Amino acid sequence: MAGKDIAQGTSLRPEDKTRYLEIASGVYARVDGAYVIVGSSVISSANPMPTVSTDLAIDPITGSLGTIRTIHRVIHEGTLYSVSYKSPDDTPIADNGTIVLVLSMGSEYAHMIAEAAFGGDGEVEFYEGPGIDADGIPVTPQNHKRTDARLSDMTVVRDPTVNTDGLLLADKLSPGGTKQAAIGAAGLDRHEWIFQPATKYMIRLTNRAATAQPMSVSAYWYEEETN
Repeated sequence: MAGKDIAQGTSLRPEDKTRYLEIASGVYARVDGAYVIVGSSVISSANPMPTVSTDLAIDPITGSLGTIRTIHRVIHEGTLYSVSYKSPDDTPIADNGTIVLVLSMGSEYAHMIAEAAFGGDGEVEFYEGPGIDADGIPVTPQNHKRTDARLSDMTVVRDPTVNTDGLLLADKLSPGGTKQAAIGAAGLDRHEWIFQPATKYMIRLTNRAATAQPMSVSAYWYEEETN
């Protein structure tokens, strides 16, 4: 960002000087007390720029700017969604059995992390561009802001008929335990993936415990427009 001083070429008093930052081509921001003021006009004495103001959260004791993590912000905006599925309590997944989620992107970018849990040893595979013969069972994405009726741009199905896996992006073992009393495992991919629009992705869990075991899978994502 290129800094621009409003005092240049103006007759402002020294105490009125304010620092402006160019945040995009022809777009400037001014920090003024507890507000950020943004406009799209060239700054001059004849063309004072401020057009829009946004309250900032200032800590009353330290004077520091209050911020929240991106994941918290997108919940507030109503653009964080999730899906989840676990094997039925009375029907664990057979040895070498699978749970499959196929996520079909719409026109927006999805930023996603996923979580898997196993009753014993398990394997997690993640693919881009799988080929699907049958649609499977729909799984409805849930908006984490429950007062927002907005729907996800993505559609999700469980256990479709897959004819080709596609490009393997991740292949992980989830060990079922290392000590005598340790059984089962869970793992969360903490680094998000950003999916291509109009593309399918597949998460496949496979039971490798040599006995029938419960399994579950969850996916969490937020969306941003591509234009």
